[in-house]
Amino acid sequence: MVLILSRENFRNFGIPLCQRLSKQNPVCLPADECRWLHLCMKKKPYATHLKPLHVCKGEYQDPLTDKTFFKALKHAYNKENAWKDWAILKLGRIEFIGFEACPDDYVDHIKPNNLPPTTNEYDFAPPPPPKMVPPMGPEHMLHLFQDCPSISDVNSNFYLQRIPRRKIEPIAFNADRLSETLGWGLHFVEGLNTSLAITVMIILSSVLGIAFAIWWTILEKDFQGAFGVAAYITSVMTLAVMTWQLWAL
Repeated sequence: MVLILSRENFRNFGIPLCQRLSKQNPVCLPADECRWLHLCMKKKPYATHLKPLHVCKGEYQDPLTDKTFFKALKHAYNKENAWKDWAILKLGRIEFIGFEACPDDYVDHIKPNNLPPTTNEYDFAPPPPPKMVPPMGPEHMLHLFQDCPSISDVNSNFYLQRIPRRKIEPIAFNADRLSETLGWGLHFVEGLNTSLAITVMIILSSVLGIAFAIWWTILEKDFQGAFGVAAYITSVMTLAVMTWQLWAL
């Protein structure tokens, strides 16, 4: 006899399923199996945007491990950045924070090194003692984020269990329940990408300066004057790149 179990049968047995409402927002069934990580990312020069990340299952519907979690985290961050963001900003650190949800998916009152006081609404290892907050340092978090393929499969959820993930549904602003707008998650702190700016300036200045010096020497027969003008062009190019980077923020 062949027993055929439908999705409804699985739900009745209490077995968690993952239903994909859209590519961005899969929802687990039953709902109490859902876990959401609040990601706070720079949106505008003075604003931070809230982006909940579904962290229940991996890409192939397997339980998340440290490696697959940080891959998903990196994918979510890269998805929010355009080419201009990469040219201007560079990720400096990843912090554990507390925050207040605001209208239009913005956040305010960001408190670094802050964790949920209890595990009632968040799924993570019991809160560590005060001297161990945050449970992972920002530099170590950045290392795991940048080099996620090399994360060991031994103790595969060692880091994941330390990260507070909200149960059932992500936090959202509710004008009628302002007391429920406090949340916890990760903050991506960015700064000017000075290394890229310097690299671009060196390449442009060298190529344009040498090209102009050769052209001036051939045209005017003035070798010394050619490099004097080339030095001036190099200075102008340097200031132009720095000015563009500052105004683009």
